[in-house]
Amino acid sequence: YTKVVELGCGLGFNTIYLARLFPQVQFLAMDITEANIALARKQAKDLANVRFECFDYNTHEHTYQADVIFGVETFCYAANFGTLINNLSKALVPGGRLVIFDGYETQPDLVNHLNHDAQIAYRLVCRGFALERFQSLSEVHQAFQSNHLLLEHDSDHTAGILPNYKVFQQGCLRLLSYPRITRLLLKLGLLPAAAFRQLPSGLFGPYFFEQGHLSYRQFIVSKA
Repeated sequence: YTKVVELGCGLGFNTIYLARLFPQVQFLAMDITEANIALARKQAKDLANVRFECFDYNTHEHTYQADVIFGVETFCYAANFGTLINNLSKALVPGGRLVIFDGYETQPDLVNHLNHDAQIAYRLVCRGFALERFQSLSEVHQAFQSNHLLLEHDSDHTAGILPNYKVFQQGCLRLLSYPRITRLLLKLGLLPAAAFRQLPSGLFGPYFFEQGHLSYRQFIVSKA
């Protein structure tokens, strides 16, 4: 493989790390936020095998061709997951692979299987992550099958993310325990508003992963 694409690259940490490990591979990393791309370009100015572009994978045409396309916690923001997978399949060369890391509902229509309080908590978790909902595992498998992508690897990494997630949870609890200090931090700009909006996800998210309602997965699929 010589051409690798990362979608939703953020500040480019993943691609920059990989580009230094594999100087013979050409990397294209894309993100919807122009400020992220500008900072990523500065961090990668010494790398000849990396290109960063501003790109909205929901609306822009996927005209690139890649041996590998990967996304880390980004495809959950797809306007239509099936449409996105269809576009990614077309952008893969024969024999190419798609690699995904993300969180998913373990059963379809999860919210309707929860009691009233848990439904509120789940909606707050989704809102904190700027999501309407998490995609379900069945939805993901159906998208792969519909686009004739072979599922080669499906692994559950929930146990691996929970320790860090619980550290995040403890930090959220501390912020809420001292509301005056938290308000001051917000006013001074020391606590970004975007980070503050993630508090519900930090508070309630671990519960849904521990109870098996959500799972953090890695998928690898290949194109025939």
